[in-house]
Amino acid sequence: MIELNENWKLSWSGLGYDASMAWRMARKEEGWLDCSLPCDIHVPLIENKVIEEPTVGLNFFDSEWTEKKAWWFKKVFDLDPDTMGEYVSLVIENIDCHGDIFLNGVHLGHHANAYYPFEKDVKNEIKEKDNELIIRVTAGLERVAEAEYEGVSKNIGMLLGYRRGDARRIAVRKPHYGFGWDWCPRIPTCGIGSIAIKTYSAATIKEVCVRTEAIAANNNEARLALEIVLDHPNPLQTADLDVEIEILDGREVVYSEKKNLLLCSGLNYLNTQSIIPDAKLWWPHGYGQPHRYAIKVKGLHASTVLCEYEAKFGIRKVELDVSKINDRERAFGLVVNGRKIFCKGGNWVPPDSMYLRAPNSSYRQLIEEAVEANLNMLRVWGGGLYERELFYELCDEKGIMVWQDLMFACALYPDRDERFKLEVSAELDYQTRRLRNHPSLVLWCGNNENQMVYDLFFEDHKHWEFAGGRIFNAIAPEIVHRNCPDIPYWNGSPYGGEHPNGTQAGDSHEWFISAFAERFEDKITPEVYDALNAKFVSEFGHVGPCKPSSVKRYLATDTIELNSEAFKMHSNAVTYNEPGYGLIGEAIEKHYRKMEGISAEDYLLFGGLWQGLMLEYALDTMRSKPHCDGAIFWMYNDCWGEVGWTIIDYYLERKISFPFVRRAFDSRRLVIRIEENAAVVYGINETEEDLSLEAEFGYASYDGKVRLTANKPIVIKKHSRSPVLRFDLDASLDPVQGCWFVKPSENEVNTAILRLNEFSKREIGQARLSVSNFERIGQSEIAFDVQTDRYAHAVHFGLADGWKVSDEYFDLLPLQSKRIVVQGVPQEVNEQTIRATSVYFG
Repeated sequence: MIELNENWKLSWSGLGYDASMAWRMARKEEGWLDCSLPCDIHVPLIENKVIEEPTVGLNFFDSEWTEKKAWWFKKVFDLDPDTMGEYVSLVIENIDCHGDIFLNGVHLGHHANAYYPFEKDVKNEIKEKDNELIIRVTAGLERVAEAEYEGVSKNIGMLLGYRRGDARRIAVRKPHYGFGWDWCPRIPTCGIGSIAIKTYSAATIKEVCVRTEAIAANNNEARLALEIVLDHPNPLQTADLDVEIEILDGREVVYSEKKNLLLCSGLNYLNTQSIIPDAKLWWPHGYGQPHRYAIKVKGLHASTVLCEYEAKFGIRKVELDVSKINDRERAFGLVVNGRKIFCKGGNWVPPDSMYLRAPNSSYRQLIEEAVEANLNMLRVWGGGLYERELFYELCDEKGIMVWQDLMFACALYPDRDERFKLEVSAELDYQTRRLRNHPSLVLWCGNNENQMVYDLFFEDHKHWEFAGGRIFNAIAPEIVHRNCPDIPYWNGSPYGGEHPNGTQAGDSHEWFISAFAERFEDKITPEVYDALNAKFVSEFGHVGPCKPSSVKRYLATDTIELNSEAFKMHSNAVTYNEPGYGLIGEAIEKHYRKMEGISAEDYLLFGGLWQGLMLEYALDTMRSKPHCDGAIFWMYNDCWGEVGWTIIDYYLERKISFPFVRRAFDSRRLVIRIEENAAVVYGINETEEDLSLEAEFGYASYDGKVRLTANKPIVIKKHSRSPVLRFDLDASLDPVQGCWFVKPSENEVNTAILRLNEFSKREIGQARLSVSNFERIGQSEIAFDVQTDRYAHAVHFGLADGWKVSDEYFDLLPLQSKRIVVQGVPQEVNEQTIRATSVYFG
C-alpha cells in the first residue's frame, strides 16, 4: 500500500459546481487550504480561522453554511514505477457522503456511502509524474428528493428545535447524529478518510476468517474453521502457490499447516480446520482473561514470499439465550463460552462531532476508562458509525464486548428503492467481513428504535408498511449468516415480544419508566426502577452536568451563567422541556436544596450527584433482578460538551456520575432493598470463587451516637445474583436521624445503605473528615485513608483534571474509613495537599 494522506489542498464552491466542473477546479490557483487525511472539512476551516470551533459556545450556528457547499480535495503526486504491479487500484477508506473522484482528468466514479470504501482499478490512468487526484464531496442532503421521505416523516425521530434534525437523513448513508440529536448540535460531517494506492503483481491475500466452531467442555480443545481468500491478478494464467499457516500463542506455534494450491485467475478460496489443544479462551472483562492468539499466513512460490497476512483473534463461542422462562416470558442474554454473562455496559457514540478528527488517543483513553468503570460491554449505537479498527482492537484487548448496531436509527427507511438496498447490501457485506474476526463483537443488531417508534407512532399499521423491514428482517440476517454465522443477529433494539419495547422477551429501552415518564415525579425518583421487569435493558438514562472546568471550556468563559443562551444550547433538550426550574433544577429541589440563589458551582455539583444517584440505583436494581441479564445505560461518552447523558465528558474528564456507575458495576456487590416491610440484601458475585463475608447490619444514627447492629456470616456463591440476608426494620428508629445498612468485613466490597428518603430530609450535619496514612506509590500514584467522625455524604476531594481517583462521591458511616488511590499525580503533592469534603446542610 502506498499512502497518499499528506499534502492535500481543500477549497469549496457552490453546489451548482457539480462534477462536470472538476476541470475548472483543477485550474484554480488561489483559495486552497492545506490539509491532510483523514479530513473533515471543518478542520482546515478552523485552522485557517474561516470558522470558529463549532463545539464551543454558539459557533455551530455560524458553520451551518458548510453543508450547502461542494468541497474539493486536490493532490498532485508522483509514483515510483518500480512499485507498480500488475494490479493497481485507488482505495479511499470512506467518503462522507457523496463523492466524485477524478484521476488525471478521468472520472473514476461516484460514491455515495460513508460506510464502505471506494476502490477502483487505475492501472490505465496512473502515471509516474504529476498525477492529479481531485475529489468533490458534499454532505449529501442536496440529492434527496422529498418523495424519498414523504409519508414517513412523522416517524423520523429527533426532528427537534434549535435547528436540529433533518428528515432527509434517512436517504443518505452517513452518520445521522451530525444533523443534530437531543444530545448534540447540527454539525453535518463531510470529508474523506485515508487514501492509498494498492498494487501487486503476484497472488495476494485479501481476507482471512477465523471462526471458533467448537470448544470441548472437558479440556478446552478448540476446533477452528479457517477461510483464506486469495487473489491471482493474471487474467489468463494459473499459478502455483504454497500457503503456510501458523497460529501462535505469544511466540509459541500451537498449530501449523502447509498446502500447495493451483491458483486460478481472480478469487481463490482455501478452507481448512485447525485443532488447538487446551485452548486459552477469550473472556469478557471480569470473567477471565481476554486471551488472543495470532494467525500468520504466507503465500510462497519457489521459497519466495509473495504475500503475507498477520492478525490477532480470540477463541470464544457466543450464543444468544432466548429460552423460555415461563409460558409468557423468554430470556434475553448472552452466553460466552457456555457461561451466562451479565452485560454491564454503556452506549457508545462517535467521540467527536467531527468524527474524522478524533485522535486515536481518545479511543485508547475511553476504552481504558470503560474498564475502570467496570464495564464489560459497549453498544455501538445505530445513529453513529461503524467504528475504526482501533476501537475493536482495543475492545478485544480489554475484554469489552461489543453490541454492534447497524447504522439505522429512529426512522423508517426507503427499502423499496433498489439503489438504496444495493448501497445497504454493499455496506453490510463489507462491515460484516471487516469485523468478523474480532472476539469482542458478540451481537449484530438491525437498528436503533425503528420498530419501537413505528409501533408507537403508526397506530393504524394496516395503512403503513414497516419501511426498512426488508433490511432488518431479510437483507441483514442473510448477510450476517453468510459472513459471520458464529455471531448472533437481533432484528432491532428494542425488539421482542408482542410489542417491540415490551418486557416479555428481547431487549427494552426503559425510557418511559422514569426519564420520559408521564408523571413528572417519576422522572426524578429512583425507586420507580424497583417495578422494572425487563429481560435486558439496552437503553435508559439520566442527564447530568460536567465539572466546572469542562463547562468553562465549552462555553469559552471563566464565568458560568446558568441562564445564558450558550448554557441552554449546551444542555440536553430534556433538561428545559419541563416546568419550574427544569428537570435538573426540580431534581435538585427534591433531593438537595432550594434552587433560589443557587450558584453555578452548586448546580453542577448537585445536578451531578442526582445523575449519579439515578444511575446507581437503577443499575443496582437491574443487577438484582433474577431474569434481567443486561444493563446498558445511555450514554457512555460524548461528541461535544453539554449537560447530558454521559459519565465521561467530551474532554474525557470523568463526570460526578462516573464513580456511581463504577460502584454499581463492581464484580462483588451488595444491594439492599425493602420488600414486604423488611430489608432484603442481594449478593452479587461474578468472580470465580465463593465470597465469604462477616456482615454487620442494622441501624446507625448520623451523629454516631446510636448503633444498633448485629453480625452474621454470609456466603455469596460464585457467578451468582441472589438474596443473602433479610432483616426487619424497627419502626421506632428515625430515618431522618439515621440509616439502615449492611457493612461487610471485606473492604473491597462496598457498604450497602438503604435509601428511605431524600438527602434533603436527612439531618446529617457537618462531618469532620481526616486524611491519614499517606503513601506515594511510584512516580505518579498516591494512596491515603479518609475517615469521618459522623455520617458523611458524597465524600470528594476536588482533584485536578486528569487525576484518576479510585472512588469519590461515596458515603461513609460514622467512624468508617476508606483507602483511596489516585493516579496521574505530580511529585509535589503530599498529605497536606489532599482535602476531603462532604455535602451537608446545617
